[in-house]
Amino acid sequence: MLETFALKDKKILITGAMGLIGKSLCETLLKNGNEIIMIDFKIDKKNSFFNELREKNIPIFDIDLSNKNKLTKFFQNQKKKLKGLNTVVNLAAMDRKIGSKNLFKKNFYDFEINYLKESIDNNLMSTVNICQESCKFFIQNKTKKANIINIASTYSLVSSNPNLYEKNQNKPIDYIISKGSIPILSKYIATNYAKQGIRCNCLIPHAVIKNPPKKFLTKFSKLSPIGRVCSIQEIIDPLIFLISDGSSYMTGSSLVVDGGWTAW
Repeated sequence: MLETFALKDKKILITGAMGLIGKSLCETLLKNGNEIIMIDFKIDKKNSFFNELREKNIPIFDIDLSNKNKLTKFFQNQKKKLKGLNTVVNLAAMDRKIGSKNLFKKNFYDFEINYLKESIDNNLMSTVNICQESCKFFIQNKTKKANIINIASTYSLVSSNPNLYEKNQNKPIDYIISKGSIPILSKYIATNYAKQGIRCNCLIPHAVIKNPPKKFLTKFSKLSPIGRVCSIQEIIDPLIFLISDGSSYMTGSSLVVDGGWTAW
């Protein structure tokens, strides 16, 4: 039974592969012996992990996913490397950090449209683009057990809570809107392509934070039912489940991993 979760014969494309979750997922899959293809944008080529990947001949591509033409050319020009691909994990996203450009202090009614468009391009349209190209690839290649996993946010289900932040601050609206459409996008793909053998599910994580401020952690512990932020491994394990055949009867689903945040 545990062989179901061994990810045998899974060839996986990961976007946002150099990010906090992406890097950990790639390391886990490589240790497991899986063949992977990595995509990120504005890659730091002096990064030790990047150099390690190049030494091992792991394919890694620097692509702006919001640029549909470049993404289409990638699928057209990398047919040899993409041969046998059956799984796509979409981790690429942008997320404003606390204090960045004072956007956490912005009122909704005067939030600049250029910031909103930037997040929609990077979080929503980039996901739409890679999903379109992945579906096309899977259908053209008659891929068996084709699988797309998108990453949303608890803010796809509930609004951000201003009590988590400093006075007169809240999570910027651009992230909420741009991530809010990911679950319904996943359902749309799932229902339209199930008969072509393509599954599409959505992971909804919460509070995977690198070096969070102490004040933030104190507030978070009081607002979260489980009382703490999420470890990276607690996201990797559900991702492995969604990649595996253990989730073979799931499509159009949203798997919530939020420590009970949306259960209040």
